[in-house]
Amino acid sequence: MTGKNIFSFIFINQFLLIIHIFVTSNLHNPIVIIKDFFLRILHIWSFIFMFVLYQHLKNH
Repeated sequence: MTGKNIFSFIFINQFLLIIHIFVTSNLHNPIVIIKDFFLRILHIWSFIFMFVLYQHLKNH
């Protein structure tokens, strides 16, 4: 599994998770949905950043 494949897998996985949250969340409380959404995006990007950093350090 190459870095690009892992990246694509993570992205698709997280995208489906976000859709799932939007569908199953309490739609009467948009603040909670938005907060949850941003927390998850933050989590995704921190994971991607760490992965990219790891690959970069491994190659040098």
